[in-house]
Parts: sequence; structure tokens; C-alpha cells
Amino acid sequence: MAIDSGVPAVSVGPELTSGPAADGFASRRNLTLVPGAPPRNDPSRIGRITAPQVLVVSDLICMTLPATWNVTHVRAIATVALVSVTLFWSADLYRPRLQPLFLDEFPALLGRMLAATGIVAALSALRHATPDVSTFLAGAAAAIALTLAARAVIMFGIRLARRRRIVVHRSMIVGSGPIADRLADTLSTVPDYGLSVVGYLADNPSPGSPIDEASYLGPIRKLRSSIYSHGVEVVIICDQGFAEGELHSIVRQALWNDCDIFLVPRLHDVVKQAWVSEMIGTVPVARIGSDGRCGVPWRCKRAFDIAASSLALVLLSPLLALCALAVRIDGGPGIIFRQVRVGRDGKPFEILKFRSLRPVDTTESQTKWSISNDDRMTPIGRIMRRTSLDELPQLWTILRGEMTIVGPRPERPHFVKKFSGEEPSYLYRHRVPAGLTGLAQVNGMRGDTSIAERSRFDNYYIENWSLWLDVKIILRTFSEILSGQGG
Repeated sequence: MAIDSGVPAVSVGPELTSGPAADGFASRRNLTLVPGAPPRNDPSRIGRITAPQVLVVSDLICMTLPATWNVTHVRAIATVALVSVTLFWSADLYRPRLQPLFLDEFPALLGRMLAATGIVAALSALRHATPDVSTFLAGAAAAIALTLAARAVIMFGIRLARRRRIVVHRSMIVGSGPIADRLADTLSTVPDYGLSVVGYLADNPSPGSPIDEASYLGPIRKLRSSIYSHGVEVVIICDQGFAEGELHSIVRQALWNDCDIFLVPRLHDVVKQAWVSEMIGTVPVARIGSDGRCGVPWRCKRAFDIAASSLALVLLSPLLALCALAVRIDGGPGIIFRQVRVGRDGKPFEILKFRSLRPVDTTESQTKWSISNDDRMTPIGRIMRRTSLDELPQLWTILRGEMTIVGPRPERPHFVKKFSGEEPSYLYRHRVPAGLTGLAQVNGMRGDTSIAERSRFDNYYIENWSLWLDVKIILRTFSEILSGQGG
């Protein structure tokens, strides 16, 4: 990854690299925390068409096509299309499947289109005559038939492409034992799944298994580097070959690389069907959902950051000028305090604050943990820290894209290395951009508080992220600032 301003890359833990973007299953970005790895955005993969994109376009075309020969109901048919696509999305009907079988999805597709049609028909009946509603229903029936037929053709095309090895997703098995052997054997003999196993990782490999020494890629700790070096898109986690306590770390590493993850449940032979999302041969696997760090919702987050930071810089410009003047009068030259912090994927960036005190030297600035009780802090500095006014220059950092409004608070490289050694989950905070405020901060994790608790809050935020969660955190942050608890 290219580093701006000549600042060296920061390594916050071993094996911190990830693989290239995937076609069909995972739609992901390149990812690195160490120097020498390729950049996040690979130009060769920009514009690649995925199966979900094809399905969305096909559904919209097929559902709106009847409106071309019956323009009277254009709005009604368009509404049905939009409602149906929304219902499909909420039911995960655009997610790539291990076995793309039309009959498996037929009930869900038909039920949701009928529900959308019924809602629009009921509303139309309240406003129009019965013959008009009947004409609309005829068009809706045609739309349903076209959509189902197109789905069947597309799914057949996907299976055919996989059988002919036109579409193959590089996969890795994590774990060993009889289940790993069965999975490897099934995937090597049944091309319909579209998965090509490049090898397996395990701390305790099984001797004499069908997965021989040539396919053994090493211990679990090499997961990230193996994902990157082999271009892995799908990770299948078995139930043997690693310690139980490592499961969280394995899943988080795979999510960090935006891989699709399939987990063989414990007690898989007696597991309830409700726990199982798909099957590989006779082995049930549960699909672990993405943590939402890519796609349309995440782009909406960035769009919100740009709009909100731009507006805030304009509206708060008088306050920014007043703060700058107060700092200048209170402490002399040097209004803005600059400091290197660690952001997304370990990339250093320069954070901006209004100066509240002047450190003795650069070493003190980078290695002193807390300054809240420092005698050198001026009265103006204390007020600005307590009200969080000293953080306002970071709006410019957000606008540049180095930070986001809501996310884990950035830390200095010295403490990133220190905390990563003390708390294994700490480094996973760097999966997303650093934030102006975060879930940990609104839950009291400010200043000299537990690093382990901060990590839990930050990782919970990443793994349960939504736009609404961001809104709640922003509102809670304003509440704390107004009550004087922001410092």
C-alpha cells in the first residue's frame, strides 16, 4: 500500500495481509498492514460483474418489462418491482449460493413477489376501478413469470460455468480430521460448488489423509498470509485441527480479508436444520455473514461523512476561528497539534487537534499515555478537552477520507504495538477507518480505561455495524458533549 508523506507502514501484528478480490462470492478489496503488499484497490478487478449484480438487473428488467405494453400501470408495476427487490434483498436472495438450484429458492421468490403485488393491488383498488386493477394484475402475473424464468436460466448458467471451470473460487480449509477430508474430496469431485481447494491450515494436521502434505499450508497463524498468497476467496472452517479458543481469531481474520466463510457446526451430525444455511455434499455448513464493511451501505457511510464534515466545517467556521484565536492568545504560536496515528489496515496518518498543551519533545508526544491531569494544560485547554472542541480540526481529516465520523478512536504507533501484544483482539480494530467518536467512547471508555474493554466495544461495532448504529452513537456523543462529559 502506498503511504503518503513518506511515513513508514506500521505492523501491528504478524501475518497482516490479505488476498485479491473475488468474482461471484466475495466482492472485496485488497488489504495490507505491512510494507511491500499490493494496494487495496486493484484496477484489474474494478468493474468486474458479479452474480448478485446480474440477478438484481435481471429482476428489475423482468418485473418492469410488462409496463412497456401497458403504460397505464407503469407506476404500479415499478412499485411492485422495487418492493420485490427489497424483499429479495432482506431475505438474502441475492447472496451467491454453493448450490444455485432454482427450485430451492422458488417458494421464497414467488411468495415475496405475490406479497408485493398484493400490497400494490390493494392500494390501487382504493383509488381505481376494478377493471383497472384486473389489468394491473395481468401485467404483474407476466412480470412474475418472466422473473422466475430468468432466475432459472441464470442459475443454470452459473452451474454450467462452474462445471466447465469457467468460474472457480479459490478456497481454503481451516482444520483437519475426517470432516476436512470429506469436504476436500467432495469439492474436488463435484465442480457444481465452484470451489477449488488450494490447501488447508491446521495446528494438528492429520497424517495419511486425502489432504496430503503437498496441500498442507501450515499452522493457523499463517491464515492471513495464506489468504493473500493464494488469492483465497472462500474459507471453510472445520471442527478439528485447532484449539477452541482460536475460533474467534480465525473468523475475524477471514472477515478482515472479506472472505466468504462457511463453518461446520459442532455436533454437525445432529445439528438442527435451522442452524444450517447450506450443504457441501452431506456436510452441513453455516454461512457467517459479512461484517458490512463493503457494498452500498458502506458507500453511504462515506457519502454521509463527506456531506456532514463539509457542512460542519462551513457552519462551525466561526467557532473554529474563535477556538484558534483562544489557543493563540493562551499559548502562543502553534495552534494546531499534529500527531501520527494508526488508521485502517495499519496505515499511518496525521491527526489534527487544537493544541491544549505543548509536549517537551516528540518522544513524549508519541509515548505519554494520558495528559488529562498534566499541570502544563492551560485553562483554555481543559475547557476544550472537556467539551471536545479540540477535536474539531479532525473534520478536515474526515473530509480527506483518512478518518470517519464513527469508528474506533485512532492510537499512536507506540501504543498500537504495545496494546496488540497485551490484548490479541486489539489489532482487529484496524479493519475500518478510525473515527471521531465511537461505541467505546459513548460507553465511558475514555482516557485511562481498560484496553480489553475498548477492544470488545470496537470489535462489536465493526461486526454489528449499520447506518442506524452510527446514528445512535452520534446522538449519544452530542448528549455527552452537552452534559460536559466529552473530555
